[in-house]
Amino acid sequence: MSTQTFLEVEAKFAVAESTQLPELTRLKSVDHIAETRHHALSAIYYDTEDLRLTHAKITLRRRTGGKDDGWHIKLPGASGRTELHAELTDPSTPPDELLAAVRAIIRGEPLAPIAQVDNDRAETPLFDAAGDQIAEFCDDHVTAWSLLPGGERTSWREWELELSETLAGTDAGNTLINQGTSFLIAAGARKSASPSKLATAL
Repeated sequence: MSTQTFLEVEAKFAVAESTQLPELTRLKSVDHIAETRHHALSAIYYDTEDLRLTHAKITLRRRTGGKDDGWHIKLPGASGRTELHAELTDPSTPPDELLAAVRAIIRGEPLAPIAQVDNDRAETPLFDAAGDQIAEFCDDHVTAWSLLPGGERTSWREWELELSETLAGTDAGNTLINQGTSFLIAAGARKSASPSKLATAL
């Protein structure tokens, strides 16, 4: 089975249900936007019983829906997160090629579902004046269930600004993230206190 590796650089924001979407072309560097696409995403997150991956700020999920359904593992890094993708397989068996990246952490411990996160996503690609996609803005309405003992159901709304592959890890990308952060906070959002949807779910 083939795998793909990406550098994920994004900013996440908490936002109230009543907050209106800003005019994204007012964001510096954004010349125009493409049509917003809507996706129904559903992900199951896996970890060991003692949450070794979670404590190491690593997420392993199997997600359906959207343009990148499949198995995803995200590893923390200095300028973002390294994300590895693999094709959809049996829900009970994460692919060996992804597990190889965390074998030293989980060792021989079995993996089991720890949370389900369902997301109604509105996804808007952002382009510069040259016609190149520079980022993606997501308006997410999330419902999550912790599958740990005593876990509960939670719902929230968040915005994400994620750099394109060509800008991730570059000075231009860092500038866009900083500009976008100021722009979205001025529009009524606030920086998310949680690093991931999984952390919020748990």
